[in-house]
Amino acid sequence: MWDQLIQFVHAHQRFLVTTHEHPDGDAVGAQLGFAFVLEELGKSVLMVNQDPLPRIYRFLDPEGRIRAYAPERDDAAIAACDAAVVVDVGSLGRVGRVGQAIKRLGKPVACIDHHVTNDAFAAVNVVKTDAASVASLVLDLLRTLGRTPSRQAAEALYVGLATDTGWFRYPNAKPEAFRDAADLVACGADPARIYELVYQNLSWPRTRLLARALATLTSDCDGRIAYMTVTRAMFEETGAADEEVEGFVDKLREVGGVEIIALFRETPQGGTRVSLRAKHDLDVGSLAARFGGGGHRRAAGINLDASLAAAMPPILAAARELLRR
Repeated sequence: MWDQLIQFVHAHQRFLVTTHEHPDGDAVGAQLGFAFVLEELGKSVLMVNQDPLPRIYRFLDPEGRIRAYAPERDDAAIAACDAAVVVDVGSLGRVGRVGQAIKRLGKPVACIDHHVTNDAFAAVNVVKTDAASVASLVLDLLRTLGRTPSRQAAEALYVGLATDTGWFRYPNAKPEAFRDAADLVACGADPARIYELVYQNLSWPRTRLLARALATLTSDCDGRIAYMTVTRAMFEETGAADEEVEGFVDKLREVGGVEIIALFRETPQGGTRVSLRAKHDLDVGSLAARFGGGGHRRAAGINLDASLAAAMPPILAAARELLRR
């Protein structure tokens, strides 16, 4: 599985390692974890993302090496790289302006991913759709190379694995995920510390934003669909950052009888970001694909240029149709 990627790594010296817009725990954990792999092999690494590193994951990057894209600074740095590796991404478009820079500068690209909607955009694609997380894949690469992750790498990979399995509560938490977790703990990852820093270290602005979002909570189809909205005004009222909506959609998993969950968030440009979840065996990934989005069977997302008022009705109609099937 790894032969082509290993050849790709050996063929280049200076790497850009990046991930999708609005990075989550698996994106950040896999990005840092793969950067550590490259550095152990004597390679140089640049880490630039479309968006800033979310506050709750900054403990993984105490030196602030992951930076938000600024073209006047980063285009020259990206141009100086020999190649790019993108993680946790199904299409180059999801990498945002960093992806545009990679394409414009003609950099060869490798991809490590686990999304069923991956469109094989890279020169080298390692896509394993049954992997619990992309962090798990990076750990498997380390094993293939005969290496053991450092404590810092183990911590980053553990965050990726734990967050993408809902702290080992979601259906993708198969036996392999627990074995990976045990190996990472043996290498120095501290589950109690990580849980506190990620899940018990939320800001007051985020908490106030969640309260406002929950006030919009609406049910449909006799409670089988639950959705809520977050507007720009809510961000302004609470002082919360865009990144702090991560995890809001998963709060609605706690409601009994809900099968499809949606969070509609107004973007700074006036568009709509839709986060979708399914509690049972419903394919919200296919629903997202109908609107140009993608993701997994039970967790997916869509970016739309439409306003909240225009975006919500067709998405909700599609969710009702999915239930009727």
